[in-house]
Amino acid sequence: ARVMALQEPTRKMDKSDPNANNTVFLLDEPKAIEKKIKSATTDSGTEVKFDEEKPGISNLLSIYSALSGKTIPELEAHFSGKMYGHVKVELAALTVEKLRPIREKHLELMRDPAELQRLMKKGADRARGRGDHGAARRRSGSQPRLGTIRPLGPRHRPLRRLRPVQGHIRKVRLHRREHRRTRERAS
Repeated sequence: ARVMALQEPTRKMDKSDPNANNTVFLLDEPKAIEKKIKSATTDSGTEVKFDEEKPGISNLLSIYSALSGKTIPELEAHFSGKMYGHVKVELAALTVEKLRPIREKHLELMRDPAELQRLMKKGADRARGRGDHGAARRRSGSQPRLGTIRPLGPRHRPLRRLRPVQGHIRKVRLHRREHRRTRERAS
């Protein structure tokens, strides 16, 4: 499911959006997240119901559903008889709680550059080990190299696509040859 922008719920949420209030970033401060969600655009009316005609509240319900694991009908029942403000307050609190571990881990790593470097080196070593393993298999012959695959021949589709180009090249060569002969006769 696509997450739509908070201020313009008909557009997709985009990290490069010029309006910072349209997007919730993983590392946003809890107060900023609350402010963004509480100021999200909603639709006219008061009934909390998922409806294509009401993209604002539908977007908030979709985000709430994704973060909480509850279905949209469960959320509609939960917010039955409540106003849009109740959805925003609960969604803001839920979002802050779900993003808190990510933000805390990020801050922890940024405070300890040595640990960050150690983790990056460990990840690079793991990736390098996986890459070498695949290269070794290809060298041993248990996996074919891409460079050794032969084309299937003149009926192979990619070669058929080249025929018009080859024909054009042939015409250009003939034209140049005729032009050279014409110049030679003239001189």
